[in-house]
Amino acid sequence: YKRQGKYIYYRAEINGTYEIFKLSLEGNAKPEQITNIKQGTGVDELFYEPKNNVLIFAREFYLFKIDLNQENPQIAHIPVVVETDVKGDDTISRTYTKGAENADVDPMNKKIAFTLRGDLWVMPVEGGMAQQLTDTVYQESWPRWSPDGKKIAYFANPKDNNDLFILDLASGKSTQITEHPKDDNFHGWSPDGKQLVFCSDRD
Repeated sequence: YKRQGKYIYYRAEINGTYEIFKLSLEGNAKPEQITNIKQGTGVDELFYEPKNNVLIFAREFYLFKIDLNQENPQIAHIPVVVETDVKGDDTISRTYTKGAENADVDPMNKKIAFTLRGDLWVMPVEGGMAQQLTDTVYQESWPRWSPDGKKIAYFANPKDNNDLFILDLASGKSTQITEHPKDDNFHGWSPDGKQLVFCSDRD
């Protein structure tokens, strides 16, 4: 869930589909349903961006936002625009409407890190031009910002199993953190940024 002043925003399952709800922390108020998707798995991931009072969520490889400043908040699609260098100075600009997943908002609430076609990308929270952070032959996933916003932890499968890596944004260098034949994944940072907690298939 994401907390905003007097409220908590969270996702809950209704008949197999995850919807977004709003719960007041005052009194004995009942939850208020924000979305009414009713299709597929619904809301896959949910984030709150406090600077602009906006909810950001992923659904079936699309990114969406809900402006909570509106009297009747509506769901709006977030376009992802990327640039690809082709043969010298030629540049191709593409707008992807599908494929982004595993989104995470940075601590300053200015950028979204996400995965697209197996690589890590970052773009402004309001949408627009995206910057590619990695370009490898293996799958990278689950980018998570460090508390200071200077690094991104992720997992990748260079040896057919998932290991943890940390990308230093200033240098662009990735450092492998774990190396084990079993999968290490779905990690998170400690509040001080000195440790990672993660899931593993190790015995």
